[in-house]
Amino acid sequence: MTDDHEAEDELRYSTALAAAAAVVNSSLDVEQVLDRILEQVSAVVPADTYNIILIREGQGHMVRWRGYEALDLVDQITVSYTHLTLPTKRIV
Repeated sequence: MTDDHEAEDELRYSTALAAAAAVVNSSLDVEQVLDRILEQVSAVVPADTYNIILIREGQGHMVRWRGYEALDLVDQITVSYTHLTLPTKRIV
């Protein structure tokens, strides 16, 4: 039974990744790409909230989020972060 569950999870992850890759490759609209990435992540990662933080010169900016509205947390979203510690090792 565990093997079936793992296979289903892997299929969901692969499908979501393929869908996200397709939108990245088919759209020049950054807003649409970010929305679709959140859509695909929320399809495979169980959570109440999701966000995308873009990092430039060590400073992060939350540019997209989901789920905060349903929890009445929109007013508590911090959209700018400083002093981020980034990994120094590249993960491939």
